[in-house]
Amino acid sequence: MKIILPIFVLCLLAQINAQASCKYDQKITVEALPIGAMLHWTTSSENENAMFKIEKSNDGISFVEIGTIQGAGNSFKKNVYSFLDVNCKEKKNFYRLKQVDFNGVFQYSEIGRLELKQLKNLTIVDMSAVATTDSFEVSLDSNKAGKLLYHLEDWKGNKIHLAKSDVKEGINKVKVNLIEVPTGIYRVVLQLGQEKEILTIKKIAPRIAKQ
Repeated sequence: MKIILPIFVLCLLAQINAQASCKYDQKITVEALPIGAMLHWTTSSENENAMFKIEKSNDGISFVEIGTIQGAGNSFKKNVYSFLDVNCKEKKNFYRLKQVDFNGVFQYSEIGRLELKQLKNLTIVDMSAVATTDSFEVSLDSNKAGKLLYHLEDWKGNKIHLAKSDVKEGINKVKVNLIEVPTGIYRVVLQLGQEKEILTIKKIAPRIAKQ
């Protein structure tokens, strides 16, 4: 006896059997940076690839979506992708990609892992342009209240503009005044207890208005 399946059942079976097509040239890797975790991956070909959904977990089992990167659609060339997770605070961090086609078919990548040597009490979550004429501002996420010490260092290691600020638990903003500082490249050193964050900035001359 010949069995005729309803159309909606056939569509469901087609979706189950379909395979999202995206070939990885480089599998997902995770790099620890002062401002968070940087994810890298590379594809050698993509077919109807709409997007990559970045998912994160702290136990490697339960994942939540933390961002989206647009795919290349149809491509037979190498495509390089990256994504920065500025909220990387836990000791163990797991990441995976949910690659989604235009028709909704998806597949998961292998899992990338980053294990921090120690939990961070101080995390940089945002900052102004690193090339600036008069000031530099940085937003910090602190896991505890305390006294933040910060200063500039020139290329010789000389300390300039020593200052301190009370920080609360949560988001804090610190502004470094560069008006009296000569043009050049400097390191911004921020310290909370024994923990340090170091950024590199450039003081540039203001543009002269055209007459």
